[in-house]
Amino acid sequence: MTFREFYPEAKSFADLGGVWKVNAAYSRYTIKNFQINRGVLVDTKIPEILAQKLQQHQSFQILQDDFGSPSVIDEIGSVDVIFLFDVLLYQANQDWDQIVENYAKNCSCFIIYNQQYIRGKESIRLTDLPFNEYNEVASDHAEELTRYIYEHKNEIHPEYEKPWKDIHNITQWGITDHSL
Repeated sequence: MTFREFYPEAKSFADLGGVWKVNAAYSRYTIKNFQINRGVLVDTKIPEILAQKLQQHQSFQILQDDFGSPSVIDEIGSVDVIFLFDVLLYQANQDWDQIVENYAKNCSCFIIYNQQYIRGKESIRLTDLPFNEYNEVASDHAEELTRYIYEHKNEIHPEYEKPWKDIHNITQWGITDHSL
């Protein structure tokens, strides 16, 4: 809808975190249905078969990295549209609002889809809640992982090189409409 109705002159996009549970569906749809000069997909895990399929498009770049990294932001550079579908609530180091701020200089349009926090007026860091309250609010359905993270919050994750409490594998934030 954005490329067709709201911003038809848009010719480039970056899909941040667009692999998990959707296999780059938004990127693939955009490439297939619109005249795109440049597309970028960024995620920390991109299956090889998906990467091979996407690399068939000459104007498409794949970055297997953390989209919050300053070097990734610089490498993406300027694009017309940035997709943030169901990813902001997982961003802790950097925070979700820092991600938006850091990318704002590089794009004209954000498309954001997020489950919004409706239990209060202000956004909250869910991982600051006690474990039982976190499980009541978050929809991760990964209690074993969440429990492990709670028990090892300040230890450094071996792959992401940041504290376990800051990894993007569990819901980190309850974001309100007002805050967003």
